[in-house]
Amino acid sequence: MALSPFNGPLVAVLGTALSASLFLASCGQPVDGKEPIPSASRGVLDLSGRDPEALYRLGGEWLFWNRELLSPEECRKRSLLGEAAFQAVPSQWVKLGPFTPQSELDTAATLALEVILPSRGGEWAIRLPNASTACALYVDGELKAEIGKVSADRSLFVPSNGITVVPFAAEGDRVSITLQIANFAAPYTGIWDSPTLGPRKAIEAKRQGDLVTAALVGGSLLFMGLYHLGLFLLRRKDPTTLVFALICLSMTVRNLIMGERILLEAFPQTWAGWQAAFTVEHLSAHLTLPLFLLFFKFLFPRYIRREAVWAAAAAGFLWALLEIFTPAMFHQRFLPWMEYLILAGALYILGALAAAAYKREDGAAIIIGGVLIMSVTVANDVLLSNGLIESFYMSTIGLFVFTFSQSFFLSARFSKLFSMVEGYSRDLENLNQSLERFIPHEVLGFLSKKSIVDVRLGDFSEEFMSVFFLDIRNFTALSEGMNPAETFRFINAFLERFGPVIREQGGFIDKYLGDGFMALFPGYPDRALDAALAMRPLLEEFNRSLGEGISPIRYGIGINSGRLMVGTIGENRRMDSTVISDTVNTASRLEQLTKTHGTDVLISDATVRALDRPDRYPLEKIGDERIKGRIGTVGVFKLANRVD
Repeated sequence: MALSPFNGPLVAVLGTALSASLFLASCGQPVDGKEPIPSASRGVLDLSGRDPEALYRLGGEWLFWNRELLSPEECRKRSLLGEAAFQAVPSQWVKLGPFTPQSELDTAATLALEVILPSRGGEWAIRLPNASTACALYVDGELKAEIGKVSADRSLFVPSNGITVVPFAAEGDRVSITLQIANFAAPYTGIWDSPTLGPRKAIEAKRQGDLVTAALVGGSLLFMGLYHLGLFLLRRKDPTTLVFALICLSMTVRNLIMGERILLEAFPQTWAGWQAAFTVEHLSAHLTLPLFLLFFKFLFPRYIRREAVWAAAAAGFLWALLEIFTPAMFHQRFLPWMEYLILAGALYILGALAAAAYKREDGAAIIIGGVLIMSVTVANDVLLSNGLIESFYMSTIGLFVFTFSQSFFLSARFSKLFSMVEGYSRDLENLNQSLERFIPHEVLGFLSKKSIVDVRLGDFSEEFMSVFFLDIRNFTALSEGMNPAETFRFINAFLERFGPVIREQGGFIDKYLGDGFMALFPGYPDRALDAALAMRPLLEEFNRSLGEGISPIRYGIGINSGRLMVGTIGENRRMDSTVISDTVNTASRLEQLTKTHGTDVLISDATVRALDRPDRYPLEKIGDERIKGRIGTVGVFKLANRVD
């Protein structure tokens, strides 16, 4: 019989699931001469002679006393008398069906295990997952941890789905482990996962690594959900982004509340808190089936029937009502029905996508791989939750792979729509960046402009700034021994060395003046003085790099502070940014006075008065100078080396 587009993917899913099951089953067998994974036998796990740095799952046959909460001492006595059964860990030893009387539920149990350690003594730890639905761990007779509240009295019992790491010190080469389990909350009693034993540092490192991984996966899902929600808000004509965002956000919640239980701490550690967390955990997974069907209905309307979407929505709605308004002891008996419905829905979606891929629908080939992986992980979780296999929950990983494939598909769609717009934006951005090399970007901020294209002739702003003039001494004579190309290389080498100092100190260069520049420092002038001090050792280094035949250079710096106008001048076809103020003129004159006074840095008294911390700078007053273009005199200071 020929395979249709629907039963072909079914065979692929079942084949993949079977391969995965065979792989898991083979994990306990020797491979290439290696030892099999150790497993407890008749209440003893022998790890002697094994790697003392490795981690070991405490699985296998534990001593077992059903319907009893025994102390470690009672367990020891009963085991010596041969009054103990054996129970596989992990396992569920009782599970109520939809119509099984609740009286048949085992509400208590005790398990015990003797572990022969790989080495004598040392710091050890146990990673303890929750049992259904509360457990207490004893090590060598001492209570070390309790998840929830274990009690044979229902009024004192508190369920929990937590995970904890239990450190302990071993005196000898053996350790006795006792696990009490109580359950009045769920229609199944057992332990989902084996505890893990190992060196304390290794266990804690693994726990931290698992938390980081879970947080990264959850954060990625959250980011993708918010991203696609934003896409929908920007373009509401495409509902696929909204549905996909809801899927990602729903699975973000499930990922953070399952696995390493990151979100569990947000719920109170009470019956009501456990019920709320339990409900959120299941709804976040089970309500995704109608969302998935709706999502693919939007993408491939010819291959997903409307009736399938409505059927999944109705089933999800009824299940949500059951989850919210009935206790877990009741509705969890029907959980397999919902999980098998989810599995059937996943197979239906996979078949529809296979048909779409066969018809060469755009994007179907990309999506089908992600859906296939997700279907296999969903099948794994369904089989695991029903106790049919020993594995770990994989649906979050499957969904993570799926969301990547969907994000890639949606991104491809949007990239086609926006490719032309992005091209224009890129050209405009490159143009702005090129223009901003000629007009300082900081000027745009002072003029309250977001882009250079917004600048208009005559825009201005009044600011308080410090003006910093630098000029290379005797540059004309120096350049006479150079050709034009060497002159430009020399100037650019100087500016490349000294220009970044201005930016590092919070200023910016407003004008290049051939053999120097004018820089501006907003706010307190301390940063201008810091820049002048930082340039002194750079000058010595620069002179050493000039080589033989070139005389060392010197510069002069003038600094003045005050209010000035920042704006644009010119005409409509050609304009430039500039600063206009007597403050600028005074700074320029101070730079020229450095030649007269034989120093490299001169500062005005206006700058000294405006310093935030004048005590940081060794300032020596030279006197009062008359400045060309000003009425009256200006107090002039020279700057020695910094003293702090």
